[in-house]
Amino acid sequence: MTHHLSQDTRNRHLHTPTPPEIEPDPASPPADDPDAPPIPEREPGSTPPPAGDPPSEAPPTHMRPSAMRAAR
Repeated sequence: MTHHLSQDTRNRHLHTPTPPEIEPDPASPPADDPDAPPIPEREPGSTPPPAGDPPSEAPPTHMRPSAMRAAR
């Protein structure tokens, strides 16, 4: 764990554009996180999403929020 922290600091110092790039990165996972937990609980295939979308849209939603938007 300590090694990872050291590397992170080193990378930051070496690459200045690394910090700004890391910010948008974590922003993407959070959006996927809320969508990921409900999928396993909903049991895809057994029951459609509570969003009221057809079962056809269920797969895209599980893949990624971006895919769902494109399918919509």
